[in-house]
Amino acid sequence: KGLPGVVKKNKSLRSLNLTANEIVGGADLKSLMKVCGDLKAFSSINLGRNQISDDSASAIASAFAGRAPIEQVELQENKLTDAGVVAIFEGIANSKSVTSVNLAKNEIGNEGIIALQSLLAANQVIKTVELSGTKDII
Repeated sequence: KGLPGVVKKNKSLRSLNLTANEIVGGADLKSLMKVCGDLKAFSSINLGRNQISDDSASAIASAFAGRAPIEQVELQENKLTDAGVVAIFEGIANSKSVTSVNLAKNEIGNEGIIALQSLLAANQVIKTVELSGTKDII
């Protein structure tokens, strides 16, 4: 049904850009992330400039439990706070493929930065973390 159904039928899909679509989350995002996580060729998801909040973080994190070799995760300019970032980082922690995470212009504070420190210690594959426009992190 909907976009998850379309994506599921394309086994060779490598990248999906859903920037600025006013995505909030819910069951549709959860279904989409599960489908993307199960695609063997899928490597990039861009969900930047939406309305994604902490409530949807576990759905995003679920994509990293699948078979997809996701390399790039774009979540800039959403409504993620420390709680959401912690959940996403927990999903990424065991990933052997994620090399780039963009969380610029979210509402991340000290807990999110501590979680990032733990993530980077546990996952040596990550090469780029974007946090520009994030207030009060230093």
